[in-house]
Amino acid sequence: MTMRLPDHPVQVDPHGSEPHHVPHGYSYPKERHHWWWYAGFVVAFVTVALIVIAFNAFDHASPPLCSRDVIQTLSSDDGEMELSLAQVSCFGGDHQRRLMIRRLDHGSGAPHTLATFSGDANVRATWSADREVVVSERGGRIETFQPIWRDVRVHFRK
Repeated sequence: MTMRLPDHPVQVDPHGSEPHHVPHGYSYPKERHHWWWYAGFVVAFVTVALIVIAFNAFDHASPPLCSRDVIQTLSSDDGEMELSLAQVSCFGGDHQRRLMIRRLDHGSGAPHTLATFSGDANVRATWSADREVVVSERGGRIETFQPIWRDVRVHFRK
């Protein structure tokens, strides 16, 4: 079997595309991506990363997005968990009271928000067991509440 060369040379488009042959015989222009095509992916990735970082900082009430003043801190009976009540203001907005929890065995891990209350709420939290927290609130309103965090149950009583 001999190969026969085409009678006419294949011409390459000077504007960045060249023929790309696929097995079924059709010919499509092969794209050559310019730098702005790749820059679009970079911008999209950076935007998503910034959104994730901002949400994480907001959930943990971390600076520079939020200011946090701890009002009360309670450790569980076994000493593995720490519960804290804090006055939080994010993005310079209204103050809220947040009930936050963190594991002490993970070093200086950021606390996780269990419940959020309006700024004028009188919040009281106690450990009823190693993995159970009882929360009560008067004079304000509850904005968010998470009844289970990992293996800790949170009970809300008015």
